[in-house]
Amino acid sequence: MTRHLTQAGYDVSTLRVETAESLKAALGSQEWDIALCDFSMPHLNALDALRILNDMRLDIPFIIISGTVGETVAVEAMRAGAHDYLMKGNLVRLVPTIKREMQEAENRRARKRAEESLKQTEVELGVLFAALTDVVMVLDRDGRYLKVAPTSSRLLNKLPAELLGKTVREVFPKEEATFFLAHIRRALDEGCTHRTDYSTVVEGGREVWFDCTVSPMTANSVVWIGRDVTERKQSEHELRKSEERYRVLVENAHDIIYEHDLEGNYTSSNQAGEHITGYTLAETLDLNIVDVVAPEHLYEARQMIRRKLAGQSITAYELEIVAKDGSRIAVEVNTSLVFRDGVAIGVQGIARDVTERKQLEEQLRQSHKMDAIGQLAGGVAHDFNNLLTVIGGYSSILLGKLPPESPHRASIEEIKKASDRASSLTRQLLAFSRKQILQPKVLDLNTVVSDLDKMLRRLISEDIDLLTITDPGLAKVKADPGQIEQVLLNLVVNARDAMPEGGKLTIETSNAVLSKDYARLHGVPAGPYIMLAVSDTGCGMDAATKKRIFEPFFTTKKAGKGTGLGLATLYGIVTQSGGNVWVYSELGHGTTFKIYLPQADDFEDTGESLRIRPTPKGTETVLLVEDEEQVRAILKQILENQGYRVLSASNGEEALTISQGTEDIQLMITDVVMPVMSGRELAEKVVAERPSLRVLYMSGYTDDAIVRHGLLDDKLNFIQKPFDSATVARKVREVLDSHV
Repeated sequence: MTRHLTQAGYDVSTLRVETAESLKAALGSQEWDIALCDFSMPHLNALDALRILNDMRLDIPFIIISGTVGETVAVEAMRAGAHDYLMKGNLVRLVPTIKREMQEAENRRARKRAEESLKQTEVELGVLFAALTDVVMVLDRDGRYLKVAPTSSRLLNKLPAELLGKTVREVFPKEEATFFLAHIRRALDEGCTHRTDYSTVVEGGREVWFDCTVSPMTANSVVWIGRDVTERKQSEHELRKSEERYRVLVENAHDIIYEHDLEGNYTSSNQAGEHITGYTLAETLDLNIVDVVAPEHLYEARQMIRRKLAGQSITAYELEIVAKDGSRIAVEVNTSLVFRDGVAIGVQGIARDVTERKQLEEQLRQSHKMDAIGQLAGGVAHDFNNLLTVIGGYSSILLGKLPPESPHRASIEEIKKASDRASSLTRQLLAFSRKQILQPKVLDLNTVVSDLDKMLRRLISEDIDLLTITDPGLAKVKADPGQIEQVLLNLVVNARDAMPEGGKLTIETSNAVLSKDYARLHGVPAGPYIMLAVSDTGCGMDAATKKRIFEPFFTTKKAGKGTGLGLATLYGIVTQSGGNVWVYSELGHGTTFKIYLPQADDFEDTGESLRIRPTPKGTETVLLVEDEEQVRAILKQILENQGYRVLSASNGEEALTISQGTEDIQLMITDVVMPVMSGRELAEKVVAERPSLRVLYMSGYTDDAIVRHGLLDDKLNFIQKPFDSATVARKVREVLDSHV
């Protein structure tokens, strides 16, 4: 048999088995193309072998080969499953039989695969059809339902079975039916698929949106497939609402919200961008960051983009942008990358205008500078003022004793002038550092300006035209008259120096109300103020100079022409008085200083004029308490020269002893800060024994020291060192007379 098959061109591989066990093992070991079996063997016959194949559900052509089998046995074998039988003596049919059976076996396997595939397809289609959420219908040209997929009734007006045979005109209102018919006929007339969307009200009154395709199926029918896109439509609606809210939010934001591509070309901006920079949206879209970012910040801006692209986490950073009008705007920028399909395509940013904050920070730095100098001034004020008191006091005494023709008079006058200049410098240091003790009174600012008019005209040159404009309805202001005069004198002198070739100088007063915005920006309470303005037509200032004018010792004047304390002093006086200074200046176009002082709450009389008056004298007994021997000695001499009886003590204990041993004492003058016992403690003890005693405190310390010793009270009498003999005499007389 092997030879016959080999000669027929088959590549034969055989395995001989003789028992049921070896047959089962062979059948399970690999796939076989054909089984040739002798009808009867010692341990296995053909019928048993057939049963084994059937039990193992193997479709292998089974051919019985026997030399003795009869027709009856052969028929039985064929019924049991054998495919053919051959006689051993007639093997001529072997090859054709094997070829035929192998072909039929292959055909059977192919049919089986097809049947199994069909069954699987039917199962899958059944599952798919059962799970189908789309509306699938076949309709004819008249809109009659020919077939309807078993779609859920929630997407249909009726159950699928109820729609069959009906037309769309029987199911939908006229307008909707017309819509469906138009699309059915369009697909049939054009012979191609087209797409549309529509909404309809289905069972339960719910509106459903469909995205559908209409395709020709036959010459007179179409397949209508509609997909439920209600959720998508709702999402799109919500998205549009969200985008609208976002657009409103962006457009109404106070910060600039913008985008630009990776080359720096702007692609969007909001209204705040137009408001802050002056560029319209159309103009912005033609700009690059090179056109907007200040040149010195451009490298930093580009570096931030590179670092973002490199994946670094960048927090907010600051830079300056240039507005359309050329002005600089400080902004705080926070950016993030814009991605499309996972690729960075640009930058989205929020830029907050921090110009106001920067100004406040600059004011704070300026304040710290002034405080630093103030601390220095306060540290040396006590000893320095004591020395000046001694120098000035003895100079005054000597000048009072020397005849006019004395050859020493000029020298002593120079000493006195130097002492006065040093005292003025100390007062300036204390004033600009806002640590000077002020003696505020309710003033009519118009009167102050009027009283100084003649002096001011003498200060300026003839080629400067002075114009005074005062508000007749000007409210009162509470301030130290001497300090206000100093402010006005400083401004007029500066204006004069700014107009070396002449010009116009204008002094104005008016009532003003500072808004909350202005007040917040300048650190003062909002409300009613008095404005004192001094304007000139001089050389003006550039931005860099204007930025530094209130710094102590900063001056644009030549060496020896100014100390640099004038405007610093002005700033300190105004600030300590609860006011504010505003400066406007343009290079080559003059300068305006506006001083805002709070309006007074009461309208008491303005008090005595600051004009020089005769030095008053007296005969009362004065207890003088001063730990500095030189100061004590000069004060004793000044008071005695004015006719007073003076009892002097170097400390509190000594003063208490003198007080207890003397009956007639009308006034005690005491230094505030002394070793062992302060002036305040001494006064409390002496006044407890002498309730009618008047007390005058004096100190060379700044007001922070006075506060620490409990003396910052405008009802207490106080005189600041250094002082001259006339000042002491007037103050002593004022205190004594105030209790008469």
